[in-house]
Order: sequence, then structure tokens, then C-alpha cells
Amino acid sequence: MSHITSARVLVTGGAGFIGSHTVDLLLEKGCKVRIIDNLQPRVHPRGKSLWVPEEAEFIQGDVANPLDLSRALRGVDCVFHFAAYQDYLPDFSTFIHTNAESTALIFELIVSDRKRYPVQKLVFASSQVVCGEGRYSFRGAGEPQRGGEGEKGLGVNPWAILSLRAASEPGRRVM
Repeated sequence: MSHITSARVLVTGGAGFIGSHTVDLLLEKGCKVRIIDNLQPRVHPRGKSLWVPEEAEFIQGDVANPLDLSRALRGVDCVFHFAAYQDYLPDFSTFIHTNAESTALIFELIVSDRKRYPVQKLVFASSQVVCGEGRYSFRGAGEPQRGGEGEKGLGVNPWAILSLRAASEPGRRVM
């Protein structure tokens, strides 16, 4: 892959916040973009958003499903892997299956058939679990206390602030 401008790129989770901004930039750079997103109802209650560009090929599918992912990976040079299960409920098995096992599945498919999956680069983004939700404080023994509500309680993490704004104004692009 000599230049990103001629690349065939897959963006997993391409209808989401980070993925959709990435898709926009890749299209501006002249890339041929494919999106796979399962349009999880909690994240996309109205289905596919209007900001998903028509210029990008869209596959509604699950990155943890080998057939869906195989179809999406076919013939791409680069993968931006942003798909993730997002929920605060203790649904640990779904979280691991989607966020960890789908990443392993990407690598398994790529090494299984280099002609079908000619991926040269993979950009992997971690989940919000690593960054956390913001400031917490410990007042003696016991549970941590959330450091306030709104932007002030989120600490210095600018992505958390942008996410809060996006959640409070559905359909509005915040960047």
C-alpha cells in the first residue's frame, strides 16, 4: 500500500462516532471505503444514520460473525477496527466476544488467505473501558465517588466531553 489515497479501506464500526469521522476523512483522501456496522439498537436507535456517506459501501453485519467479517475484509488493503460492544451492563461475555474475539477473528482471516484478504495495515482502537468515564475520588474505605456531573466531572479527557455532547444532541456532529 504505497499511498492511503489509493487504498481500499474497511472501517469496522464505521457508523459510530469515531468510525464515521474516520470514514469522512478517508473519503476526502480518495480512498475506496467499506463500512461494516451491526447498528446496535442502543447505539443506533433509528438505524443507519444520515451521516453515513453514500460513497462508502455499507455492510450491516457483525464483526464477531465469521461470514459477515469475511465478506467485509475481502479485497481490502487497510482496516480501521473501531467496532465495539458498548454497554454499561454486566454483559461480560458479549463484551469479550465482540471486542476481543472479533479482533482475533480479523487476524485469523487475514493469515488464512492472503490473496482474499490482502490487508497490509490494521489500526486498532481500544475501548472506552481503558479511558474510563472521568474523575473519581475515594473518601476513605468503600466505593469510589463520581466527581460531579456533566463536563466538569469528566476530568481532562476531551473525548469524554465530546461523547457527552454527542449523547445530549442526537444527530449533531460535534467535531
